[in-house]
Formats: sequence, C-alpha cells, structure tokens
Amino acid sequence: MKKVTYTKNDIVNSIRSNNNLSNEESKVMLEIVLESIKGFLLKTEKSFRVEIRNFGIFEIKPTKARD
Repeated sequence: MKKVTYTKNDIVNSIRSNNNLSNEESKVMLEIVLESIKGFLLKTEKSFRVEIRNFGIFEIKPTKARD
C-alpha cells in the first residue's frame, strides 16, 4: 500500500480553507503550535512527552549510537 505524505504546507492550506484565514495567518498558527510542542520536548526532564488526546504523542527517546 502506498503511503500518503502531508507536508506543513498541506496543513497550512487545510487550516486556511477550514477557518477562512489568510495563508500567512495559517502559517503563523501552525508555527506557534509546533514551536510550543518543541519547547516542551526540549525541557530537561527525563521521560518527558507531550500527549494531545485524539491526535498523538510526541516524545524524545534515546537511541544507540551508530558504529
């Protein structure tokens, strides 16, 4: 089965069309949300995650170094 990929631009277009906003306003809204999630994930607590109900969970997991 072929995967469907959505880009940030696709999300901006969806925000714009569903909320009667300008393209620039939609970009700003998306960037604010993504920067907020990023800010939470960059905190120093261990085992920290961001959970948005009915959407997804974002977390940073340690990985093994490549040889």
